[in-house]
Amino acid sequence: MGKDADKLIVQLATYEVTDPTVDSQMIQLKNSGANVFFNITTPKFAAQAIKKAAEIGWKPGALPQQRRRPRSEP
Repeated sequence: MGKDADKLIVQLATYEVTDPTVDSQMIQLKNSGANVFFNITTPKFAAQAIKKAAEIGWKPGALPQQRRRPRSEP
């Protein structure tokens, strides 16, 4: 996205790992008019996000998170 990121990203939603759910963030994202969802989170919250999107009828294009192995220390 580079220099165009500010024009293309309509909403960022953060959470704390101590939050019970990400429901309010998902509602916020839907209400922003976003049409793509990049789910960068832990497995527990990823599942909650997918479930909540279905419950509220939000069907954005989704970009799956690419899980990578951590690099070994040199």
